[in-house]
Amino acid sequence: MSDPDFASLYEPSVISPRLAARLWLGAGLLAETSRSDLDGLRRELPPIAQRHADPEWLARFAGRFDLIARRLETGVADLERLAACTADEVAIHLIIDFVTDVDGDGLLDPSGDLDRLPNGPGHDDIATARELCLRDIDVLLLYNPALDGIEDPGTLTDHGHAHLHPHEWFEPFADND
Repeated sequence: MSDPDFASLYEPSVISPRLAARLWLGAGLLAETSRSDLDGLRRELPPIAQRHADPEWLARFAGRFDLIARRLETGVADLERLAACTADEVAIHLIIDFVTDVDGDGLLDPSGDLDRLPNGPGHDDIATARELCLRDIDVLLLYNPALDGIEDPGTLTDHGHAHLHPHEWFEPFADND
């Protein structure tokens, strides 16, 4: 199977074909490693998710990396639609963090093929990928120990953040088609 034609899929786009390819490669690598190391995946999740993530839940979550990769390889016109549920948003955060960590060490692009893809000015910045690919950053609140309990809709700390409890992560967002 050949790599997707990111130049055609993401030119023109709010992200460059090169950034789309980097995210796709990162998602694929995370999918592969997560399936073989569920305990490692658990350690990357917010504390509330770590407490609720049994092997079945972790396997289901690990599958989100494959799903994100498939969405990227078919071209995503509206990048905010890349995430269809909270699990997708957490997975995208992990993908972006992973790509940021390994960028430049050759892991994502051992053959150097990414350099051949178009790279629009300001559109290849991995730092802006979160802003472009996510509806909001509510899920990052789950990593903050001072906000422990924000995921529980029955507490006073709930401020209307949708699906933050791990039992709700796979529920589709209300505006998904």
